Amino acid sequence: MFCGKCGSKNEDGAKFCSSCGAPLMTAAPAAAPVQPEPAPVQPEPAPVVESQPEAAPVVESQPEPAPAPVVE
Repeated sequence: MFCGKCGSKNEDGAKFCSSCGAPLMTAAPAAAPVQPEPAPVQPEPAPVVESQPEAAPVVESQPEPAPAPVVE
């Protein structure tokens, strides 16, 4: 194992560097990496569409024809 401070080679299991005396990081047994649980996905709300009432068809009114004159 190597010292993280000065780079000197040290015996495996040493707690301090034999050259500079810095504490050595002991390798912990490899554990499975812990992954954070993903946040739940919130569905997007559907867009609000205001319904407009259908317009009634426009019927143009035509004037009623005048009654025909009565000829006797």
